[in-house]
Amino acid sequence: MQPPYPSLPSQGAARSAARRWICSSISNGVEAGNHALKIMSTGGGYLGGGIAPKILERLQQPAVLRGFWSKGRMEPLLRDMPVKVILNDRTA
Repeated sequence: MQPPYPSLPSQGAARSAARRWICSSISNGVEAGNHALKIMSTGGGYLGGGIAPKILERLQQPAVLRGFWSKGRMEPLLRDMPVKVILNDRTA
């Protein structure tokens, strides 16, 4: 099994910043997966609002999806749930 995070840079400040970025990315995915299970969102989920499009690059990282999926025996259910980001800034 692949670890839920990419390799880190070896230098102090860059390593610390990378660790914070990775942790927040994984946390976003984990919490989204928790919520999807709570409401049994088998039709999928949409991330909207002002922040999601701005952090799209981070949301596309494999660590985020691994965090979303990593729910033990419920993983197959989560892998079948589509996750989309709403890019239209006029969507209410």
